[in-house]
Amino acid sequence: MKANEFVKKFGWREAQKCLPYCSKRGDFIYYKNIEVNFNELKRIVESHELVEGYGGIKKAKSDTGFPTCFGDNDFFREVTLKKALADVESCS
Repeated sequence: MKANEFVKKFGWREAQKCLPYCSKRGDFIYYKNIEVNFNELKRIVESHELVEGYGGIKKAKSDTGFPTCFGDNDFFREVTLKKALADVESCS
């Protein structure tokens, strides 16, 4: 199962809770007999946490495209936020 499908099915909280406790074999984790790519799920959970920590999806969306919002010469943070927004939206 793709990580975004996992989040759609079980929700953000369950994805956050299961990461440290899931059985990991290679690059995949197994949760309730469902195989999910560990790195993909971890990235999506981290993206969700970044967007929530930023103030939510609305605030993050309104501030992307304006590099001055991030401080001096912080282009990479904006790129990271845009990728995080894409991850979060893929799970909606």
